[in-house]
Amino acid sequence: MSRRENETIPRLAVSENDIVLGTVHFRKPLYVHFTITNVGRVRTRWYLPIQYLKRWMHCVPSNGELEPKQQVRVRIQILVDENCGYSAMLAEAPRIESTLVVQAENGAACFVALHGRYAPTIYGCSLELLATRNRGSGFIVPELWLIGDALLRRNILGRNPGLFVENCADSQAMQSLRDALCNSVSAARDEALQEAPALAIGQVLVEFLRYLETPIVPFELYDSFIQAAESNDPRAALHVMTNAAPIYRNSFVYVLAMVREHIQRLVQDSRIGTSIDPMQMAMRLARVFGTAILRRRAPDHQTSNDTSDVLERTRSLLPLLRMSDQHNGSLVTSASNASTSDMNGGAPFPLYELLFDSV
Repeated sequence: MSRRENETIPRLAVSENDIVLGTVHFRKPLYVHFTITNVGRVRTRWYLPIQYLKRWMHCVPSNGELEPKQQVRVRIQILVDENCGYSAMLAEAPRIESTLVVQAENGAACFVALHGRYAPTIYGCSLELLATRNRGSGFIVPELWLIGDALLRRNILGRNPGLFVENCADSQAMQSLRDALCNSVSAARDEALQEAPALAIGQVLVEFLRYLETPIVPFELYDSFIQAAESNDPRAALHVMTNAAPIYRNSFVYVLAMVREHIQRLVQDSRIGTSIDPMQMAMRLARVFGTAILRRRAPDHQTSNDTSDVLERTRSLLPLLRMSDQHNGSLVTSASNASTSDMNGGAPFPLYELLFDSV
């Protein structure tokens, strides 16, 4: 190759060949940067080949053109969220690694290695992974049980109409509760749930359900559940859930019972002076939980937070929450006075008598 030909070859250099990410937390964006420099003698177009970009990696800019000696600073956002198949990655290894390719058009490529570690979390995982990690019994995962237990033991259900439908204004309390629930030390979890604001516990429950890798109503049952709900017979939708694996079916019953108990207590309070519209409250809660436990499977390379069918999901859950004017005031099943042993230590916990064959 002649000297002249060699001088016309595009050449790039990167400021970093190895970037340490540190600890990556679920749904907490982390930003790192590196610089691309045109070290050649000709104008050069560059780009980041999309096939090498992981779903948790977002680069700005991702392509451009540089004059000789010109530089561009690239920002990389690392964001592991519910759209990244988090359970699958976590099951393989607790590390997050990738190699970013910076390609010069008609020239050689440069490489930037990124590596870090996942922080243990309950968010974005599957129920199966959580059950395996906690060596649970398969009835429900401990995280869901603990949140429900706190709502009952602290007598939070029915006390605040904003529960589940309003976010907690105390962001520090929210983050402390999230971190504690991801802590494997049970004492830390119990203390956080005992001290957290009521709205924080409600919001954490909704977040936990919304970010599950597979929703409580599994993807393969979504269409059947929606169709059954349109029959105006709540039993039809419940019957669909008998086809779900036990951990999904039990979690569905557990969450549904909590929400119905919350509505029932609110209505009972309204009879002694508090103005609560049962139908309006049921609609608000159906919207929140309908979008949290019912989701269509997202196509590859697309996010799963599509809200175009929010009304459909709300309507499908509403019959299971709607109050009735029949004897005893509602379709809600009251908490049982019976108790069972806590899967984590033997403490009594009241269960709801909400069974498929008795609804």
